[in-house]
Amino acid sequence: VASRLAPESDSLHLFLPTPGFLWIADRVKERCGLPVTAVCLGETPDAGPEGLWPLLRQSLRFHGLRHLAAWVMPRSRFLCDRYLAGSPHAADQLARAGCPVSKLAVSAPCLPDEPPPDAFSRELAARVAARPTFLYLGHFLPNKGVDLLLDAFAGLPDRSTRLLLVWSGLGDLGDVERRVARLGLGERCEVVGRQVHRSTVMAAARAVVLPFRVSYGQVSPPIAFLEAMRAGAPAVVPSFPSVTSLRADGGAAFFAPGDAASLTSALRGLLEEPRRAETMRTAAKDWYRSLEHGQAPLL
Repeated sequence: VASRLAPESDSLHLFLPTPGFLWIADRVKERCGLPVTAVCLGETPDAGPEGLWPLLRQSLRFHGLRHLAAWVMPRSRFLCDRYLAGSPHAADQLARAGCPVSKLAVSAPCLPDEPPPDAFSRELAARVAARPTFLYLGHFLPNKGVDLLLDAFAGLPDRSTRLLLVWSGLGDLGDVERRVARLGLGERCEVVGRQVHRSTVMAAARAVVLPFRVSYGQVSPPIAFLEAMRAGAPAVVPSFPSVTSLRADGGAAFFAPGDAASLTSALRGLLEEPRRAETMRTAAKDWYRSLEHGQAPLL
């Protein structure tokens, strides 16, 4: 494909899921003779033996296959002219793998404009705003940590607080519904299985919660984190380097990855300190505006 495109192109941009696939960019560079930029918006799984075992117990298929792929992939020789990473942490992974710093740049993904909100999303946002509601939007896959969020939410003493899960369609919905019932959250937790106007619903929530167990298997930084910042919604996120390296502390509340008690504490803090939540809204919007204008210090 690269050979066919070369006569009609000035340069090529390759979008690859993780650093483990950069050997493909080497092959393209060798064959096309054009300037090539390899864009890598994901991360390589890098859990050590102690961290990997709990993940394998949770889902051998999801975590095991990704770690195996990272181990057996050919190593890149970094032949391309430029390498673009989505976060400082992803860039650090490339540098540690041997990418020359002179070829490396960091740029977070740009979010597309949203259409006007639909009637369903406006009605849903009104219900979300009516009482304190924590919001999760996305897949129900093992890396997303929805089970962790449900366990943490069940530990909140305030029974008037609600949890809204907007399901993307991927993952085990039945497993989530069974866990909701087992924890006795049926009257406090709502699952929506259709698309919503994300900014409208995010802006109405007390906070957007990203309970991810690992930071691989998705864009780095997470798109949902950038969306929350744009909407001015406080984000409750694990203290992964992919997020902490963005220096968006003013709009984010961090918890220890995989720790339900730590997540409960972070949620409780935003319930008990509503003024702090409002301050975080302003900080989130300011940070995202600076990112859009190239002023956010990503390096």
